[in-house]
Amino acid sequence: MMKKYLPLIYAGLVIGLLMLAAATQQPKPAPASVPNFGMTLPDNYRDEFALYLVVDRPDRTVRFVYAAPDVVEAVQAGEEIPYGARLIIETYDDQTDLGGKVLGDN
Repeated sequence: MMKKYLPLIYAGLVIGLLMLAAATQQPKPAPASVPNFGMTLPDNYRDEFALYLVVDRPDRTVRFVYAAPDVVEAVQAGEEIPYGARLIIETYDDQTDLGGKVLGDN
């Protein structure tokens, strides 16, 4: 009797694992529209700017700080960050499991 349902059980397990894998592999979302605050965000800042800093905050948010090339050059040369420096900060909520434990990087 059990052998009769074994293929269905295996198929269910495979489908469940595939759904779990698809749910945990999400690309970074596109940046949300931002209010006009005097600076236009470059469309491809993730490619042109350097990922300068990643901050894991205690409030379970993660911030990615992107810096314009002139900012990176100044910091590497030991100079102060120039006036008018362009820094872009993306903020994301940490992903947690059902128990509230923060999921690590995959």
